[in-house]
Amino acid sequence: MLTYNTLIEGMCERGELQEAGRLWDEMVEKGCVPNVFTYNMLIKGFCKMGKACEGVGILKDMVDKGCLPNKFTYSILIEGLLKSKQEKDIMKVLAVATSGGLLSLDGDSWGVFVTKTVANSESWKRVLDNALLETAT
Repeated sequence: MLTYNTLIEGMCERGELQEAGRLWDEMVEKGCVPNVFTYNMLIKGFCKMGKACEGVGILKDMVDKGCLPNKFTYSILIEGLLKSKQEKDIMKVLAVATSGGLLSLDGDSWGVFVTKTVANSESWKRVLDNALLETAT
């Protein structure tokens, strides 16, 4: 598992997401179960390439497969969404994190949501505006 994680991390750092995905598939076929570190590296790779929306999909897959995200997962994803001006998707991340009562955010994870979004008041305003629009419809 350590070897796969290291290789996937390196490929994601270099932007070789397709190759990282191929290794991911190989790892799973061989019976290795991705852990939070593996998911975080893949999410980070997508965010680094400006594809944070795909990171939200990976988060959903992660949760569906029973791998619980940590504060680093949320931090990576929120930073990626903010950098790519996709504040509306931050609420999707929050929805996944609190869905069905299966997950509860600890203090650190809530802190990530608040500090990463509130640090940029314009981004925070857009996040809240999107949240209000979603609840109004």
